[in-house]
Amino acid sequence: MGYMNVEETYPLFDTVGVCSDLANFSTRPAGWFATFAALGQAVDIPFFNQRNVASSGPEYTNLETRDQTPWPFQVHAINVAFFAPSIASQFVEGPNDVIEYKHSPLWEIELPRHFGLEFAVNTDVRFSCNALMPGSGAGPVGFGYGMLSGAESGPDLDQPACYATTTQGVSDRRNGWSIPEPLLIDVPWKAAISATLKPSEYARRMLQQFEGPHQLSFTNAAQSAKITPSSFFGIRITLHGIRGVQQRGEAHA
Repeated sequence: MGYMNVEETYPLFDTVGVCSDLANFSTRPAGWFATFAALGQAVDIPFFNQRNVASSGPEYTNLETRDQTPWPFQVHAINVAFFAPSIASQFVEGPNDVIEYKHSPLWEIELPRHFGLEFAVNTDVRFSCNALMPGSGAGPVGFGYGMLSGAESGPDLDQPACYATTTQGVSDRRNGWSIPEPLLIDVPWKAAISATLKPSEYARRMLQQFEGPHQLSFTNAAQSAKITPSSFFGIRITLHGIRGVQQRGEAHA
């Protein structure tokens, strides 16, 4: 009697974040950035070989190890999602106290057009395309951008004045590039995998000129104090596929 491997659907995902409050995190994931300008200095942005659950948290990755896959895996689809605060108004503290509202739509809609994507098993590059082509997969649906009702023409520093609901496609599991069956990517047990985003010179120059990320701006319930948490911008890559694992709890001859 022994255990038998069975196949089950399973997504692998990993996230890179950009947040000005990164230095104060109790856990600082490898490969994250505190500023857009620092991200703009990177020639390669790696995924699936830098972080695991222990170093980043289950909200941002489900990788158990950073250097090898713990089971055989077959990749059926790849998604790339650039996500930004839906509260697009970011408070910029300084002599003039201004509001920056362009970062969210630029991050979610414009920048993905200027990134390349490579996926490799060990050192063999198996997939290469523009980062916008695979689709973002399931996520917020629709698009909208506007001011708060009754907001003044100038920035309202007590409340966010602009909202953006952006997405890279319809919220549907099918909104992603599915690999044709003859070309499905097999990942052997204990193989190293990596997905690498490659920003173009245009994207790097744009990011290097961005200030921030800045803060979001709220007031507390009593309207007596301003709350300015850091905004967070992220990129998440998801691999959808089938893994082979030992059947749980039952022995087979």
